[in-house]
Amino acid sequence: MPSNTTNFLQMVNFLKQRPNTAYYFNTSLHAKFIVVDDTIIISTGNLTETQFIYRHVASMNLVNMPDTTYEGTHSEMNAYYLSRNNPKLADELVTYFEVLTQCPLTHRAF
Repeated sequence: MPSNTTNFLQMVNFLKQRPNTAYYFNTSLHAKFIVVDDTIIISTGNLTETQFIYRHVASMNLVNMPDTTYEGTHSEMNAYYLSRNNPKLADELVTYFEVLTQCPLTHRAF
């Protein structure tokens, strides 16, 4: 379970209500992409609502360094690739996804 359990559970509940939607996870993999028809989004960042945060942080406690705090700009901006009307790439990513779902460390959550 991710550290931000509230947002994660909201995302899971949202996805469960959508037809033709499945959620898989693999703790050894860090791939992030979405394919809808012939539109593709590939991301370096987590696909969450906090992804576009850019703000001043007065005192941020670091989980792995409890005696350390941070003050400054907090940003979760990452790179995104968007391609529309690209059936070839969409098909390749669907095939890649299907291969990933068969990996021994991949689990289907729903």
